Amino acid sequence: MNSLIEQSQAYWHLGMTAEARALAKQALALERDASDGDTTGPAAEWCALLAFNCGEFDSVATRGQREPRFPETSPAISFVALSLHYLGRHAEAVEALAPRLLRYDRPHDHYQMACFLAQAGRADEAVAQILQSLPHCRDDRLKTWIDGDLKRLWPMLAEGKFSLETAHRLLELEFDILREWQPARREEWPIDPPNFNDLPARLRPLFDPVPQAGAHRLIPGASLAAPALVERLDKWACDEIAASQRAFDVGREIALRLVLDAQPYYAQAAWHRRDLCALRQHVHWAVRHDPARIHEFEGIPGIEPLLDEVRQMLASDPEFFAKLERVCHVLAHDTDAALEILESLPREWSSHPLVLMHHAYALMAESRHTEALAVLLRVCDQWPDDVAPFFNASRIAFAAGRKELIIVIYDRAPRAVQFYRGWTEVGVWLKSTGDAWPFGALEVKKCLFRGQPDLAGQLSVEIKVPLG
Repeated sequence: MNSLIEQSQAYWHLGMTAEARALAKQALALERDASDGDTTGPAAEWCALLAFNCGEFDSVATRGQREPRFPETSPAISFVALSLHYLGRHAEAVEALAPRLLRYDRPHDHYQMACFLAQAGRADEAVAQILQSLPHCRDDRLKTWIDGDLKRLWPMLAEGKFSLETAHRLLELEFDILREWQPARREEWPIDPPNFNDLPARLRPLFDPVPQAGAHRLIPGASLAAPALVERLDKWACDEIAASQRAFDVGREIALRLVLDAQPYYAQAAWHRRDLCALRQHVHWAVRHDPARIHEFEGIPGIEPLLDEVRQMLASDPEFFAKLERVCHVLAHDTDAALEILESLPREWSSHPLVLMHHAYALMAESRHTEALAVLLRVCDQWPDDVAPFFNASRIAFAAGRKELIIVIYDRAPRAVQFYRGWTEVGVWLKSTGDAWPFGALEVKKCLFRGQPDLAGQLSVEIKVPLG
């Protein structure tokens, strides 16, 4: 039976579809005889893939929903889900693929699920699935923007049909990286069945009407024979991508406004639990994007000194907070540029704890741990109620092998530090007899603060500090 499957696959790769299908049916018959009925074995899986590749989505969907069903470990699950999707049965496609996502954590499965959810009109869930796939698919940005399966998502974002939680997701660094991609001229585009249906009639001759592995392939002969059509296809694809990106940009602007609107509420909650670090982050981030929003925080009793200081900083340099953010962006690859930005700030703020902390980050980037630690300890004295200097100083103290100093930092840290992920592990580690650091290889923040409701202990800028 296995040899029949291999021969069938060889015929398929040679373009001999009839021969491939004949051998596949023979293999399936043998498999059914051996199992006394229908089967989910290798032959059944190959027949499902073959039917899918031939565009027979009805038969694949029917087989996938008939007992015995393919287990979540079977690759046929993807073909069944995609067939349901191409038939317009998007909710059923979501249900078909869901068990596979529970068992595995594969970027491609998350991306497929995002497509099904987008077509089902479930924007919040679709964005969550895209975000999970993006870190692993950075070389495949083209597919995201040209994908006809995701086409319905972008208008939903542009209309603001998403939650605050999704708004936070849309501001993540991964979507920055996605949006940076721009189309280039090329002779081949990944055209899927939904795209093929939208394709102008004059461009369809460039494509094989039979999808291969779910995607229409550009026929090389047609490309060479019809260069004018290829150029029109290139323009059509670029226009499609541009439309998707424009809609995404509108949605992201709406997301930014939603997150900015939420900052006073997050700040009030932080002030209530006496978390001055989080309070400061919410105020600074909001005015960095829109200085006029400082008025929205005036209803929080007791934070007037912070607001007055922010106003003075902006009065001395309207780009004050934008510059500090740029420092964090460039530190990982250019400490000289970061220091130049810090030097450009007004002199009256050079000894301010906020500026000193950024100087400490620059010293950390240059592996000047002793100097960085001295600066951070100075900030701890100036800001005894702010978590940030204590949290970062504890990491540098460990990198410097100063356990006795970590004990002092731990004892002096403000009570609000309990709200930060990982800090309790410091206490457990100090009480243990071992020397293994609870943060592993010094856990670092993956992206800068972007208005999150909870800082979750991720205070370090994106700098890897070597251990030992």
